[in-house]
Amino acid sequence: MPNDSLESPTARVPGARRTPIWPAAALSLVFAVAAMLVIFSGTRNGRAASDMINYHEPAVRAFAGQWPWFDFSNYLSATTPGYHVLLATVARWASDDAAALQCAGLMFGVGLIALLAMFVGRRAGAGAGLILTAPTAASLYVFVSGSFLLPDNAGWLGVLLVLVLSLKTRQTWVNLSLAGLTLAALVFTRQIHLWAAAPIWAAAFFNPPGANAGGMTLARRLIAAGVALAFTLPAFAVVGFFFKLWGGLTPPMFKEFHSSGINPAAPAFILAMIGGFGVVFVRWWWPGVRELHRGHRVLLPAVVLAALVLSMVPTTTYDQMAGRWAGVVWDVSRKMPTILGRTSPLLLVLAPLGAVILAGLLHRVSHRGGGASAGVLIVALLAFTAAQAASFQLWQRYNEPFVLMFLALASALASEITARDTNGAGSRGEARDGAVSCAPQWLPMAMAVGFALVTGWKVTHDAPAGIFDVLNPSEQRDMQKENR
Repeated sequence: MPNDSLESPTARVPGARRTPIWPAAALSLVFAVAAMLVIFSGTRNGRAASDMINYHEPAVRAFAGQWPWFDFSNYLSATTPGYHVLLATVARWASDDAAALQCAGLMFGVGLIALLAMFVGRRAGAGAGLILTAPTAASLYVFVSGSFLLPDNAGWLGVLLVLVLSLKTRQTWVNLSLAGLTLAALVFTRQIHLWAAAPIWAAAFFNPPGANAGGMTLARRLIAAGVALAFTLPAFAVVGFFFKLWGGLTPPMFKEFHSSGINPAAPAFILAMIGGFGVVFVRWWWPGVRELHRGHRVLLPAVVLAALVLSMVPTTTYDQMAGRWAGVVWDVSRKMPTILGRTSPLLLVLAPLGAVILAGLLHRVSHRGGGASAGVLIVALLAFTAAQAASFQLWQRYNEPFVLMFLALASALASEITARDTNGAGSRGEARDGAVSCAPQWLPMAMAVGFALVTGWKVTHDAPAGIFDVLNPSEQRDMQKENR
Protein backbone atom coordinates (compact mmCIF):
# COMPACT_ATOMS: atom_id res chain seq x y z
CA MET A 1 0.00 0.00 0.00
CA PRO A 2 1.47 3.42 -0.87
CA ASN A 3 2.71 5.41 2.09
CA ASP A 4 0.72 8.48 1.10
CA SER A 5 -2.59 6.64 1.05
CA LEU A 6 -5.44 8.32 2.85
CA GLU A 7 -6.91 5.17 4.24
CA SER A 8 -5.98 2.03 6.12
CA PRO A 9 -6.08 -1.31 4.28
CA THR A 10 -8.85 -2.57 6.54
CA ALA A 11 -11.09 0.35 5.68
CA ARG A 12 -10.35 0.15 1.97
CA VAL A 13 -10.54 -3.51 1.11
CA PRO A 14 -13.96 -4.48 -0.25
CA GLY A 15 -15.83 -6.54 2.30
CA ALA A 16 -14.23 -4.86 5.31
CA ARG A 17 -16.92 -4.12 7.87
CA ARG A 18 -15.16 -1.63 10.13
CA THR A 19 -16.61 1.87 9.86
CA PRO A 20 -14.39 4.68 11.17
CA ILE A 21 -16.41 6.75 13.61
CA TRP A 22 -13.99 9.48 14.68
CA PRO A 23 -14.24 11.68 11.53
CA ALA A 24 -18.04 11.80 11.82
CA ALA A 25 -17.84 12.48 15.56
CA ALA A 26 -15.16 15.15 15.21
CA LEU A 27 -16.80 17.07 12.36
CA SER A 28 -20.27 16.84 13.90
CA LEU A 29 -18.97 18.08 17.24
CA VAL A 30 -17.15 21.06 15.71
CA PHE A 31 -20.21 21.90 13.61
CA ALA A 32 -22.55 21.66 16.60
CA VAL A 33 -20.35 23.70 18.95
CA ALA A 34 -19.84 26.46 16.36
CA ALA A 35 -23.57 26.58 15.61
CA MET A 36 -24.49 26.69 19.30
CA LEU A 37 -22.14 29.64 19.79
CA VAL A 38 -24.21 31.47 17.18
CA ILE A 39 -27.49 30.28 18.68
CA PHE A 40 -26.77 31.26 22.29
CA SER A 41 -25.12 34.54 21.30
CA GLY A 42 -28.49 35.65 19.96
CA THR A 43 -26.93 36.67 16.64
CA ARG A 44 -29.49 37.73 14.05
CA ASN A 45 -27.32 38.81 11.11
CA GLY A 46 -27.68 38.06 7.42
CA ARG A 47 -30.04 36.39 5.02
CA ALA A 48 -30.52 33.21 7.04
CA ALA A 49 -31.56 35.12 10.15
CA SER A 50 -33.90 37.22 8.03
CA ASP A 51 -35.54 34.09 6.62
CA MET A 52 -35.90 32.69 10.13
CA ILE A 53 -37.48 35.84 11.54
CA ASN A 54 -39.80 36.56 8.63
CA TYR A 55 -40.78 33.07 7.47
CA HIS A 56 -39.82 29.93 9.30
CA GLU A 57 -40.10 30.87 12.96
CA PRO A 58 -43.56 32.40 12.46
CA ALA A 59 -44.61 29.28 10.53
CA VAL A 60 -43.37 27.02 13.33
CA ARG A 61 -45.16 29.06 15.98
CA ALA A 62 -48.37 29.14 13.95
CA PHE A 63 -48.33 25.35 13.61
CA ALA A 64 -47.57 25.01 17.33
CA GLY A 65 -50.72 26.99 18.05
CA GLN A 66 -52.73 24.77 15.67
CA TRP A 67 -51.24 21.48 16.89
CA PRO A 68 -52.34 18.84 15.97
CA TRP A 69 -54.93 20.27 13.50
CA PHE A 70 -52.55 22.00 11.10
CA ASP A 71 -53.76 24.33 8.35
CA PHE A 72 -51.45 23.69 5.37
CA SER A 73 -53.43 25.77 2.89
CA ASN A 74 -51.26 28.91 3.13
CA TYR A 75 -48.39 29.55 5.54
CA LEU A 76 -45.07 31.42 5.76
CA SER A 77 -42.78 29.05 3.87
CA ALA A 78 -42.39 28.19 0.21
CA THR A 79 -41.61 24.58 1.19
CA THR A 80 -43.80 21.71 2.25
CA PRO A 81 -44.35 21.75 6.03
CA GLY A 82 -42.53 18.69 7.41
CA TYR A 83 -39.71 20.64 9.08
CA HIS A 84 -42.08 23.17 10.55
CA VAL A 85 -44.46 20.51 11.88
CA LEU A 86 -41.58 18.71 13.60
CA LEU A 87 -40.34 21.88 15.29
CA ALA A 88 -43.90 22.90 16.11
CA THR A 89 -44.18 19.63 18.01
CA VAL A 90 -41.01 20.56 19.92
CA ALA A 91 -42.49 23.99 20.65
CA ARG A 92 -45.78 22.47 21.78
CA TRP A 93 -44.42 19.72 24.02
CA ALA A 94 -40.88 20.71 25.03
CA SER A 95 -39.99 24.40 24.72
CA ASP A 96 -41.01 27.25 22.48
CA ASP A 97 -37.89 29.28 23.30
CA ALA A 98 -36.18 30.38 20.08
CA ALA A 99 -32.78 29.00 21.12
CA ALA A 100 -34.33 25.64 22.04
CA LEU A 101 -36.02 25.44 18.65
CA GLN A 102 -32.76 26.36 16.91
CA CYS A 103 -30.94 23.61 18.81
CA ALA A 104 -33.61 21.13 17.73
CA GLY A 105 -33.22 22.25 14.11
CA LEU A 106 -29.44 21.97 14.44
CA MET A 107 -29.76 18.20 14.74
CA PHE A 108 -30.52 17.91 11.01
CA GLY A 109 -27.18 19.52 10.17
CA VAL A 110 -25.35 17.34 12.69
CA GLY A 111 -26.97 14.25 11.18
CA LEU A 112 -26.08 15.38 7.67
CA ILE A 113 -22.39 15.81 8.47
CA ALA A 114 -22.22 12.57 10.48
CA LEU A 115 -23.86 10.46 7.78
CA LEU A 116 -21.70 11.89 4.99
CA ALA A 117 -18.49 11.38 6.96
CA MET A 118 -19.47 7.81 7.87
CA PHE A 119 -20.29 6.88 4.28
CA VAL A 120 -17.09 8.41 2.92
CA GLY A 121 -15.03 6.90 5.73
CA ARG A 122 -16.47 3.45 5.12
CA ARG A 123 -15.73 3.62 1.41
CA ALA A 124 -12.40 5.45 1.43
CA GLY A 125 -10.99 5.38 4.96
CA ALA A 126 -11.01 7.56 8.04
CA GLY A 127 -8.71 10.26 6.65
CA ALA A 128 -10.84 10.68 3.56
CA GLY A 129 -13.97 10.72 5.70
CA LEU A 130 -12.64 13.81 7.45
CA ILE A 131 -11.07 15.54 4.45
CA LEU A 132 -13.82 14.99 1.89
CA THR A 133 -16.67 15.89 4.26
CA ALA A 134 -15.08 19.05 5.71
CA PRO A 135 -16.07 21.37 2.80
CA THR A 136 -19.74 20.45 3.23
CA ALA A 137 -19.55 21.05 6.98
CA ALA A 138 -17.91 24.46 6.48
CA SER A 139 -20.20 25.64 3.67
CA LEU A 140 -21.96 28.89 4.54
CA TYR A 141 -25.31 27.53 3.41
CA VAL A 142 -25.06 24.33 5.45
CA PHE A 143 -23.80 26.13 8.55
CA VAL A 144 -26.40 28.91 8.67
CA SER A 145 -29.16 26.37 8.05
CA GLY A 146 -27.94 24.61 11.19
CA SER A 147 -27.62 27.82 13.21
CA PHE A 148 -30.98 29.37 12.32
CA LEU A 149 -34.47 27.97 11.81
CA LEU A 150 -34.24 26.95 8.15
CA PRO A 151 -35.49 23.71 6.56
CA ASP A 152 -32.57 23.32 4.15
CA ASN A 153 -30.49 20.80 6.12
CA ALA A 154 -33.56 18.65 6.81
CA GLY A 155 -33.95 18.41 3.05
CA TRP A 156 -30.28 17.70 2.37
CA LEU A 157 -30.24 15.01 5.05
CA GLY A 158 -33.15 13.32 3.30
CA VAL A 159 -31.37 13.61 -0.05
CA LEU A 160 -28.22 12.06 1.41
CA LEU A 161 -30.17 9.21 3.00
CA VAL A 162 -31.77 8.39 -0.34
CA LEU A 163 -28.39 8.45 -2.09
CA VAL A 164 -26.70 6.32 0.56
CA LEU A 165 -29.44 3.71 0.30
CA SER A 166 -29.30 3.84 -3.50
CA LEU A 167 -25.50 3.41 -3.53
CA LYS A 168 -25.51 0.19 -1.52
CA THR A 169 -23.02 -2.28 -2.99
CA ARG A 170 -25.53 -5.13 -2.82
CA GLN A 171 -28.98 -3.75 -3.38
CA THR A 172 -32.00 -5.28 -1.65
CA TRP A 173 -35.73 -4.69 -1.74
CA VAL A 174 -35.55 -3.58 1.88
CA ASN A 175 -33.05 -0.85 0.95
CA LEU A 176 -35.19 0.32 -1.94
CA SER A 177 -38.38 0.35 0.10
CA LEU A 178 -36.63 2.33 2.84
CA ALA A 179 -35.41 4.74 0.19
CA GLY A 180 -38.99 5.18 -1.01
CA LEU A 181 -40.22 5.91 2.52
CA THR A 182 -37.35 8.34 3.04
CA LEU A 183 -38.31 10.07 -0.19
CA ALA A 184 -41.89 10.50 1.02
CA ALA A 185 -40.65 12.14 4.23
CA LEU A 186 -38.22 14.23 2.17
CA VAL A 187 -40.84 15.72 -0.13
CA PHE A 188 -43.06 16.39 2.88
CA THR A 189 -40.17 18.66 3.91
CA ARG A 190 -39.07 20.11 0.55
CA GLN A 191 -41.20 19.35 -2.47
CA ILE A 192 -38.49 20.17 -5.03
CA HIS A 193 -36.55 17.09 -3.93
CA LEU A 194 -39.01 14.81 -5.71
CA TRP A 195 -36.16 14.47 -8.23
CA ALA A 196 -34.54 12.04 -5.72
CA ALA A 197 -36.92 9.34 -6.96
CA ALA A 198 -34.66 8.97 -10.01
CA PRO A 199 -31.61 7.54 -8.21
CA ILE A 200 -33.88 4.98 -6.51
CA TRP A 201 -35.10 3.83 -9.90
CA ALA A 202 -31.51 3.85 -11.19
CA ALA A 203 -30.32 1.74 -8.25
CA ALA A 204 -32.92 -0.91 -9.06
CA PHE A 205 -32.10 -0.83 -12.77
CA PHE A 206 -28.30 -0.89 -12.55
CA ASN A 207 -28.11 -3.11 -9.45
CA PRO A 208 -31.24 -5.32 -9.31
CA PRO A 209 -31.74 -6.95 -5.92
CA GLY A 210 -30.62 -10.57 -5.87
CA ALA A 211 -29.09 -10.45 -9.35
CA ASN A 212 -25.62 -11.81 -10.06
CA ALA A 213 -23.36 -10.96 -12.97
CA GLY A 214 -25.04 -13.51 -15.19
CA GLY A 215 -28.59 -12.66 -14.24
CA MET A 216 -28.80 -8.96 -15.02
CA THR A 217 -30.94 -9.18 -18.14
CA LEU A 218 -32.68 -6.10 -19.49
CA ALA A 219 -36.05 -7.58 -18.55
CA ARG A 220 -34.94 -8.14 -14.98
CA ARG A 221 -33.59 -4.60 -14.77
CA LEU A 222 -36.85 -3.14 -16.07
CA ILE A 223 -38.96 -5.19 -13.67
CA ALA A 224 -36.77 -4.11 -10.75
CA ALA A 225 -37.02 -0.47 -11.82
CA GLY A 226 -40.79 -0.83 -12.04
CA VAL A 227 -40.97 -2.17 -8.50
CA ALA A 228 -38.74 0.70 -7.33
CA LEU A 229 -41.06 3.15 -9.06
CA ALA A 230 -43.93 1.68 -7.04
CA PHE A 231 -41.92 2.31 -3.86
CA THR A 232 -41.70 6.01 -4.78
CA LEU A 233 -45.42 6.48 -5.46
CA PRO A 234 -46.16 7.67 -1.88
CA ALA A 235 -43.79 10.59 -2.47
CA PHE A 236 -45.61 11.53 -5.66
CA ALA A 237 -48.89 11.31 -3.75
CA VAL A 238 -47.56 13.73 -1.12
CA VAL A 239 -46.54 16.27 -3.76
CA GLY A 240 -49.82 15.75 -5.60
CA PHE A 241 -51.77 16.44 -2.40
CA PHE A 242 -50.05 19.77 -1.85
CA PHE A 243 -50.28 20.71 -5.52
CA LYS A 244 -54.04 20.26 -5.36
CA LEU A 245 -54.30 22.05 -2.01
CA TRP A 246 -52.27 25.08 -3.16
CA GLY A 247 -53.22 25.14 -6.83
CA GLY A 248 -49.49 25.01 -7.62
CA LEU A 249 -46.14 23.94 -6.26
CA THR A 250 -45.91 26.55 -3.48
CA PRO A 251 -48.36 28.02 -0.96
CA PRO A 252 -50.41 30.79 -2.60
CA MET A 253 -48.55 33.69 -0.94
CA PHE A 254 -45.30 32.66 -2.69
CA LYS A 255 -46.62 32.15 -6.20
CA GLU A 256 -45.54 35.55 -7.49
CA PHE A 257 -42.06 35.50 -5.96
CA HIS A 258 -41.32 31.92 -7.03
CA SER A 259 -42.90 32.48 -10.42
CA SER A 260 -43.27 29.46 -12.61
CA GLY A 261 -40.96 28.91 -15.52
CA ILE A 262 -37.75 27.14 -16.40
CA ASN A 263 -34.19 28.39 -15.93
CA PRO A 264 -32.09 26.91 -18.77
CA ALA A 265 -28.86 28.25 -17.25
CA ALA A 266 -29.03 25.56 -14.54
CA PRO A 267 -26.88 22.90 -16.29
CA ALA A 268 -24.05 25.36 -16.97
CA PHE A 269 -24.34 26.82 -13.48
CA ILE A 270 -24.12 23.42 -11.78
CA LEU A 271 -21.21 22.32 -13.98
CA ALA A 272 -19.47 25.62 -13.16
CA MET A 273 -19.86 24.91 -9.44
CA ILE A 274 -18.42 21.41 -9.94
CA GLY A 275 -15.54 23.02 -11.82
CA GLY A 276 -14.91 25.68 -9.21
CA PHE A 277 -15.11 23.41 -6.16
CA GLY A 278 -13.92 20.21 -7.81
CA VAL A 279 -10.41 21.49 -8.53
CA VAL A 280 -9.34 20.70 -4.97
CA PHE A 281 -10.54 17.08 -5.35
CA VAL A 282 -7.88 16.52 -8.04
CA ARG A 283 -6.39 13.56 -6.19
CA TRP A 284 -9.60 11.65 -6.82
CA TRP A 285 -10.61 12.69 -10.35
CA TRP A 286 -7.25 12.99 -12.08
CA PRO A 287 -6.71 9.19 -12.49
CA GLY A 288 -9.99 8.96 -14.40
CA VAL A 289 -9.09 11.90 -16.64
CA ARG A 290 -5.72 10.34 -17.40
CA GLU A 291 -7.31 6.99 -18.20
CA LEU A 292 -9.88 8.64 -20.47
CA HIS A 293 -7.13 10.54 -22.26
CA ARG A 294 -5.26 7.32 -22.88
CA GLY A 295 -8.12 5.02 -23.78
CA HIS A 296 -11.07 7.20 -24.87
CA ARG A 297 -9.58 10.34 -26.34
CA VAL A 298 -12.77 11.43 -28.07
CA LEU A 299 -14.77 11.53 -24.84
CA LEU A 300 -12.99 14.41 -23.10
CA PRO A 301 -13.28 16.82 -26.05
CA ALA A 302 -16.92 15.76 -26.38
CA VAL A 303 -17.79 16.64 -22.78
CA VAL A 304 -15.94 19.95 -23.07
CA LEU A 305 -17.89 20.77 -26.24
CA ALA A 306 -21.18 19.83 -24.57
CA ALA A 307 -20.37 22.10 -21.61
CA LEU A 308 -19.52 24.96 -23.96
CA VAL A 309 -22.86 24.55 -25.70
CA LEU A 310 -24.69 24.51 -22.37
CA SER A 311 -22.87 27.71 -21.41
CA MET A 312 -23.46 29.58 -24.66
CA VAL A 313 -26.92 28.63 -25.89
CA PRO A 314 -28.92 29.86 -22.86
CA THR A 315 -28.24 33.27 -21.36
CA THR A 316 -25.87 32.83 -18.43
CA THR A 317 -25.22 36.41 -17.30
CA TYR A 318 -26.27 37.88 -13.96
CA ASP A 319 -29.93 38.90 -14.05
CA GLN A 320 -31.98 39.20 -10.87
CA MET A 321 -35.29 39.37 -12.71
CA ALA A 322 -34.43 36.14 -14.55
CA GLY A 323 -33.58 34.27 -11.34
CA ARG A 324 -29.80 34.33 -11.95
CA TRP A 325 -28.59 36.04 -8.78
CA ALA A 326 -27.66 35.51 -5.12
CA GLY A 327 -24.33 33.86 -4.38
CA VAL A 328 -20.66 34.39 -5.09
CA VAL A 329 -20.72 32.76 -8.54
CA TRP A 330 -23.32 35.20 -9.80
CA ASP A 331 -21.68 38.11 -7.97
CA VAL A 332 -18.32 37.47 -9.62
CA SER A 333 -20.02 36.92 -12.97
CA ARG A 334 -21.79 40.26 -12.55
CA LYS A 335 -18.47 42.11 -12.24
CA MET A 336 -16.97 40.57 -15.37
CA PRO A 337 -17.58 41.67 -18.97
CA THR A 338 -20.10 39.58 -20.88
CA ILE A 339 -19.71 37.85 -24.22
CA LEU A 340 -22.25 39.20 -26.73
CA GLY A 341 -24.30 40.41 -23.78
CA ARG A 342 -25.59 36.92 -22.98
CA THR A 343 -22.71 34.65 -21.92
CA SER A 344 -20.78 34.77 -18.66
CA PRO A 345 -17.05 34.18 -19.24
CA LEU A 346 -16.82 32.73 -15.75
CA LEU A 347 -19.33 29.99 -16.54
CA LEU A 348 -17.75 29.54 -19.97
CA VAL A 349 -14.48 28.57 -18.29
CA LEU A 350 -15.72 26.73 -15.20
CA ALA A 351 -18.46 24.63 -16.84
CA PRO A 352 -16.09 22.75 -19.22
CA LEU A 353 -13.70 22.22 -16.32
CA GLY A 354 -16.60 20.82 -14.31
CA ALA A 355 -17.50 18.50 -17.17
CA VAL A 356 -13.94 17.14 -17.28
CA ILE A 357 -13.89 16.64 -13.49
CA LEU A 358 -17.25 14.88 -13.64
CA ALA A 359 -16.08 12.61 -16.47
CA GLY A 360 -12.92 11.70 -14.58
CA LEU A 361 -14.75 10.89 -11.36
CA LEU A 362 -17.49 8.85 -12.98
CA HIS A 363 -15.03 6.93 -15.13
CA ARG A 364 -12.99 6.08 -12.08
CA VAL A 365 -16.08 4.97 -10.14
CA SER A 366 -17.26 2.79 -13.03
CA HIS A 367 -13.79 1.25 -13.54
CA ARG A 368 -13.87 -2.47 -12.66
CA GLY A 369 -17.21 -3.12 -11.06
CA GLY A 370 -18.47 0.28 -9.99
CA GLY A 371 -20.82 0.72 -12.94
CA ALA A 372 -23.97 0.60 -10.83
CA SER A 373 -22.70 3.33 -8.50
CA ALA A 374 -21.64 5.48 -11.45
CA GLY A 375 -25.08 5.02 -12.99
CA VAL A 376 -26.82 6.08 -9.77
CA LEU A 377 -24.58 9.15 -9.44
CA ILE A 378 -25.07 10.39 -12.98
CA VAL A 379 -28.83 9.85 -12.83
CA ALA A 380 -28.95 11.72 -9.52
CA LEU A 381 -26.99 14.62 -10.98
CA LEU A 382 -29.16 14.77 -14.11
CA ALA A 383 -32.37 14.63 -12.07
CA PHE A 384 -31.16 17.31 -9.66
CA THR A 385 -30.15 19.53 -12.58
CA ALA A 386 -33.55 19.05 -14.22
CA ALA A 387 -35.28 20.07 -10.97
CA GLN A 388 -33.16 23.20 -10.71
CA ALA A 389 -33.82 24.06 -14.36
CA ALA A 390 -37.55 23.76 -13.68
CA SER A 391 -37.26 26.26 -10.82
CA PHE A 392 -37.16 29.97 -11.58
CA GLN A 393 -34.74 31.07 -8.82
CA LEU A 394 -31.28 29.67 -9.61
CA TRP A 395 -29.58 30.55 -6.33
CA GLN A 396 -26.24 29.22 -5.20
CA ARG A 397 -27.62 28.16 -1.82
CA TYR A 398 -30.02 25.81 -3.59
CA ASN A 399 -27.10 24.07 -5.33
CA GLU A 400 -23.87 24.35 -3.35
CA PRO A 401 -24.62 21.74 -0.64
CA PHE A 402 -25.60 19.14 -3.24
CA VAL A 403 -22.49 19.79 -5.35
CA LEU A 404 -20.20 19.45 -2.31
CA MET A 405 -21.94 16.25 -1.18
CA PHE A 406 -21.82 14.86 -4.71
CA LEU A 407 -18.08 15.52 -4.98
CA ALA A 408 -17.49 13.84 -1.62
CA LEU A 409 -19.58 10.78 -2.50
CA ALA A 410 -18.06 10.37 -5.97
CA SER A 411 -14.52 10.85 -4.66
CA ALA A 412 -15.09 8.24 -1.96
CA LEU A 413 -16.41 5.75 -4.50
CA ALA A 414 -13.53 6.53 -6.87
CA SER A 415 -11.11 5.96 -3.99
CA GLU A 416 -12.79 2.65 -3.21
CA ILE A 417 -12.27 1.51 -6.77
CA THR A 418 -8.63 2.62 -6.56
CA ALA A 419 -8.33 0.46 -3.46
CA ARG A 420 -9.50 -2.55 -5.46
CA ASP A 421 -6.90 -1.80 -8.10
CA THR A 422 -4.07 -1.42 -5.62
CA ASN A 423 -5.10 -4.61 -3.82
CA GLY A 424 -4.51 -6.75 -6.84
CA ALA A 425 -7.39 -6.26 -9.27
CA GLY A 426 -5.16 -4.65 -11.87
CA SER A 427 -1.56 -4.61 -12.95
CA ARG A 428 1.23 -2.92 -11.00
CA GLY A 429 1.35 -0.15 -13.58
CA GLU A 430 -2.40 0.44 -13.29
CA ALA A 431 -2.11 0.61 -9.51
CA ARG A 432 0.56 3.29 -9.79
CA ASP A 433 -1.72 5.30 -12.09
CA GLY A 434 -4.54 5.03 -9.54
CA ALA A 435 -2.48 6.22 -6.59
CA VAL A 436 -2.09 9.85 -7.73
CA SER A 437 0.75 10.20 -5.23
CA CYS A 438 1.65 13.66 -6.55
CA ALA A 439 -1.77 15.21 -5.78
CA PRO A 440 -2.09 16.84 -2.33
CA GLN A 441 -4.75 15.00 -0.36
CA TRP A 442 -5.33 17.94 2.00
CA LEU A 443 -6.64 20.40 -0.62
CA PRO A 444 -10.33 19.88 0.27
CA MET A 445 -9.45 20.60 3.89
CA ALA A 446 -7.75 23.83 2.83
CA MET A 447 -10.91 24.81 0.96
CA ALA A 448 -12.94 23.95 4.06
CA VAL A 449 -10.79 26.31 6.15
CA GLY A 450 -11.43 29.06 3.59
CA PHE A 451 -15.16 28.30 3.71
CA ALA A 452 -15.10 28.47 7.51
CA LEU A 453 -13.44 31.89 7.46
CA VAL A 454 -16.02 33.23 5.00
CA THR A 455 -18.85 31.69 7.01
CA GLY A 456 -17.60 33.21 10.26
CA TRP A 457 -17.22 36.63 8.64
CA LYS A 458 -20.70 36.55 7.13
CA VAL A 459 -22.38 35.46 10.36
CA THR A 460 -20.66 38.15 12.41
CA HIS A 461 -20.49 41.05 9.92
CA ASP A 462 -23.61 40.87 7.76
CA ALA A 463 -26.23 43.52 8.41
CA PRO A 464 -28.79 42.76 11.12
CA ALA A 465 -31.90 41.00 9.88
CA GLY A 466 -35.03 43.09 9.53
CA ILE A 467 -38.74 42.44 9.35
CA PHE A 468 -40.39 43.08 6.01
CA ASP A 469 -43.67 42.59 4.22
CA VAL A 470 -43.60 38.94 3.18
CA LEU A 471 -46.51 39.53 0.81
CA ASN A 472 -44.54 42.10 -1.22
CA PRO A 473 -42.41 40.25 -3.81
CA SER A 474 -40.25 43.28 -4.62
CA GLU A 475 -39.45 43.77 -0.93
CA GLN A 476 -38.68 40.06 -0.64
CA ARG A 477 -36.17 40.39 -3.49
CA ASP A 478 -34.55 43.43 -1.92
CA MET A 479 -34.14 41.70 1.42
CA GLN A 480 -32.89 38.49 -0.20
CA LYS A 481 -30.35 40.49 -2.21
CA GLU A 482 -29.03 42.15 0.95
CA ASN A 483 -26.94 39.66 2.95
CA ARG A 484 -27.54 36.71 0.62
